Amino acid sequence: MRNMTAVVMMPPPIPASLGDEQLRQLADAQRAGKKIRRAVSVATSDAWAIAVFAALTFIGGLFSPSGLILGIGMGVVATIEFKGAGRLRRVDEQSARMLGWNQLALAGLLILYALWSIHTTLTTDNTLELINAAGPEVSEMIRPLSGLMRKLTVLVYICLIAVAIAAQGGMAWYYFSRIKHIRAYLTQTPNWILQMQQKGVTI
Repeated sequence: MRNMTAVVMMPPPIPASLGDEQLRQLADAQRAGKKIRRAVSVATSDAWAIAVFAALTFIGGLFSPSGLILGIGMGVVATIEFKGAGRLRRVDEQSARMLGWNQLALAGLLILYALWSIHTTLTTDNTLELINAAGPEVSEMIRPLSGLMRKLTVLVYICLIAVAIAAQGGMAWYYFSRIKHIRAYLTQTPNWILQMQQKGVTI
């Protein structure tokens, strides 16, 4: 029986010093990766914004179960957004898809919260108890406003649903549209540059 020798294909080494050809390849990679770097910046900024809103929502929802759940959910979304931005910086092909689905998850979370809040507003009337507790004279003055307040509250949550669909839907589309740019970049960029980026080196 003949001996079989396994051949291990090693990736090309990263040049210790850059020659003219490597400098040209690096410049080409920088131009080709412009849209990817922009997406990394967008994802990082969005992650910080979601994290801040998550903290504020969590603090404001300490006495509200729905607000508390929303704050925790937004915190999870922010964490995934940070991870997605890091993977996108390393030119991970799956990162854009991950970020897109994360935005859709955030949209779903906001829509569910808004629908629950609308349901609560329409099925409970805590305002009426406050009006009756204010005394007969005051209650007569502010009673007509209670219906208006409920309508305005419902309108606010309807606007939240619209914003979630438009903003998070738009962000999801943006991330999904980056997939083709990542694939093109991975195809045309030399391996030694990709290795540097996968190790966290910014090009």
